[in-house]
Amino acid sequence: PTVDSSYVLRYTNMFPAGQSHARISFQLTNPSPLQAVVLCMRLRVAGEILQVDSVQIDRVHFSPYSFDGSTYFHYPNTGFLTESTMRRDSGVIIFAAHNLRSEAAIAAGSGELFSLHVTAAPSPNPRPVTVEYTIESALASDPPDSALFPMLIEFKQYPADSAYPTWEPVLVGVEPCCERAGDANNDGLMNISDITFMIAMIFAGGELPVCKDQADANSSFSVNISDVTYLIATIFAGGNAPECGRSHS
Repeated sequence: PTVDSSYVLRYTNMFPAGQSHARISFQLTNPSPLQAVVLCMRLRVAGEILQVDSVQIDRVHFSPYSFDGSTYFHYPNTGFLTESTMRRDSGVIIFAAHNLRSEAAIAAGSGELFSLHVTAAPSPNPRPVTVEYTIESALASDPPDSALFPMLIEFKQYPADSAYPTWEPVLVGVEPCCERAGDANNDGLMNISDITFMIAMIFAGGELPVCKDQADANSSFSVNISDVTYLIATIFAGGNAPECGRSHS
């Protein structure tokens, strides 16, 4: 496949200091609708293989099941199949999304494609997350001559027997934005103004947070009224303070 610089995959490239759990987000920018995406990537933290606890796709959280020496996460939805596979011995992630019907699997635009909730031994210092594309051999259940490689297939409703144009997105690492958990309005403080900010956002179409993770007070990997409740308990009832990178999975 050739590289097209207009297709970009951004990922969280730092594992937070002092934490054993983290959420690694993968955000895809694609100028055209896509029929399919296949991403085979080798993923490590400071050279060590990560443990993948679960995957989040379209705000749905999935736990793993094992088959053929790999750990799988997958769900079917009206002809749309998405799966993420972790090769435990090599740190390889296989993410695939495709739609065999007449509509595109992924609309044109920019946003989170999927995220991984991972575990690694804690360290007092932030550690780099490295992601690289790889060509992956088939599973034992696949034909022996098959292989998986990174590709994007543009949506043009090609006949089944025609060749698909493919691209690899450019990989760009970005540091996580969360500096002060609970600081939803990003003013450097966690107080009642953050509660007001979140209520306006949720119920009145107010401004979105600069950093979603800072607004995710209860570390549920989504921002909703439960985060408001969590902040109220923290500020007024001495509840547990929010933490960046904490996982409740």
